[in-house]
Amino acid sequence: MSNLFETAPEEQQPSADEWHFENVDRLNRGINQSTRPELLEDGQALTADNMRFERGQVLVDFGYKTFGQVIRGSPRASFQFFLRNGSSILVLITNLTFYRWVDTVSEWQYSSNGTKTTMNTAEAAGGTTLDVVSIAGFSDGDFIGVELDSGKQHQTTINGAPAGNNITITDAIPVGETAGAGNDVILAVVLTGDDNVPVSITTWAAFDKMYFANGKDKPQEFDGTDVTVMANLPSSGNTIARIVAVFTNHLLLMHTTEGGTTFPQRVRWTEPGVDNDWNESVNFNDLYDSEDFISASETLGTFQVIYKERSIYRMEFLGLSDQTWQFTRTIDGEGALNQDAVINLGDEHLFMGNANIYRYDGNFSIDPVGDNIFDKIFAQDGELNPEFASRVFAVYVEELDEGWWFYPSGNDEFPKNMLKLKVSTRAWSIRKFGVTLSGFGFFQAQGDVTWQTALGTWAAYEGPWLSKQLQTNAPTVHLLSQDQLRVYEYDYLTAADDGTAIAFEFVTKDFYVPNRELRFDRYDFMMKGSSVLIEASFDQGVSFETLGTVSPGNAFSRQRLFKQIIGRSIRFRFTGSGGFGLDWLGFKFKRESLWDA
Repeated sequence: MSNLFETAPEEQQPSADEWHFENVDRLNRGINQSTRPELLEDGQALTADNMRFERGQVLVDFGYKTFGQVIRGSPRASFQFFLRNGSSILVLITNLTFYRWVDTVSEWQYSSNGTKTTMNTAEAAGGTTLDVVSIAGFSDGDFIGVELDSGKQHQTTINGAPAGNNITITDAIPVGETAGAGNDVILAVVLTGDDNVPVSITTWAAFDKMYFANGKDKPQEFDGTDVTVMANLPSSGNTIARIVAVFTNHLLLMHTTEGGTTFPQRVRWTEPGVDNDWNESVNFNDLYDSEDFISASETLGTFQVIYKERSIYRMEFLGLSDQTWQFTRTIDGEGALNQDAVINLGDEHLFMGNANIYRYDGNFSIDPVGDNIFDKIFAQDGELNPEFASRVFAVYVEELDEGWWFYPSGNDEFPKNMLKLKVSTRAWSIRKFGVTLSGFGFFQAQGDVTWQTALGTWAAYEGPWLSKQLQTNAPTVHLLSQDQLRVYEYDYLTAADDGTAIAFEFVTKDFYVPNRELRFDRYDFMMKGSSVLIEASFDQGVSFETLGTVSPGNAFSRQRLFKQIIGRSIRFRFTGSGGFGLDWLGFKFKRESLWDA
């Protein structure tokens, strides 16, 4: 309620000298900055930094931990490629190269671009000359991966032109390692990705292949072993694309550059059932009825939805002899920021546009879902940095029923903040990171967490030991760091951000009575945490009074503080770092004099 006495009948309203207790039993309705603080509904908040909402409670968000070693190039996308035989390969695409994850040695390893050889004789630790079967395709300065007997990969560069059967490497074979006879030596994939263009990825089970495009290099395919350029691309293979998709038995390319000419409104497709016949003189369509560029595309039911910068189209399969597709413009005036700004929920999309975050179900209207955070993010004084809006990326985390949009704030060039939406309740919060981020991915855990392998102390552990997050195939999210050049794992268990305690801030709405001052006396909180500073503002946020610092521990318990102050309203602020949870709050107050004229 906005007014403390708004819903109470006259006979139930306390007299001027009667104490009244106000209880707020749910605080999980998220940020709302669309109206004045005293007009918010109960449960809505002014600030919810690094918070999550679960089962009616407000909790500090989960943290993240490192996943693998430092890699080469700004990481853009991690992707778990599932093959027809049920196995999967976790891959990582950076602006510069392509990796695959080798779980047995917990390492990102280069994948081959198709050029490879094997060792003729073993090279021991400290050696810099590789005796190989063939030097064909290897050149000075190339990045290569050398298989070591331990299963790890020595990643280095070629130092000088290979000669005979010898390749000289810049970095010696590591101490304690050997590159044995018969071990692989592979040429790494070379990419020239752009931080402003997301990586588009799709798979086609019929061919057991994964396809990707980055808007700068020719579209590539990965067959589980090698990464190569897609076959028979238009313009004699001289084609680049920003978006790749598979829809109704066709491989699609969108926003293409062909033979050096850019076609940002173009959609291309293969002949049905093949991935290498583009019939280039016929199989394309330019969406020229609006001049904006194609920015994203996702499947939605029987449609392939094509997002442009300021419009949305439906692509529907007809399969007629003279018309393969029907293209229908359904939305004018709004579109998606980029390929990674769209979340596909199956029966609907959520996407960040130019002026809001929207829900789209394939029809002729879009439903804004971000009104509560419009002023914070999209308004003329909002946080979103328009210069680098192309670097926004989003992900839906089904285990949490949350949509995440990572965005550059203020003068940030890369995202360090994340908008978090609890989809079922439309509750918003903000997540702040200590690293800059450039991409995301999903991963299913490959092994159980046991008592022996669990990290940290029992006292600090959060979460049940029966949680599915401890088991094989448990889903996790990968956060890819542009400044740290590494992958972080957000596993719903880790309680800190790469070892740093998570700072939190939660600020409630204002509770008030019109035209009357109030005397506040006692404050009750059902909460958990350690060294949580609890403050209250009695002047609508101009200043805050300390009520106390409490440490309830890891279990929820009732905390009671006393401080008698007269004010026109009250809002609460909770800050600290580490574990924190808030179930409900209450406070005792009574009427004082009318406000002075």
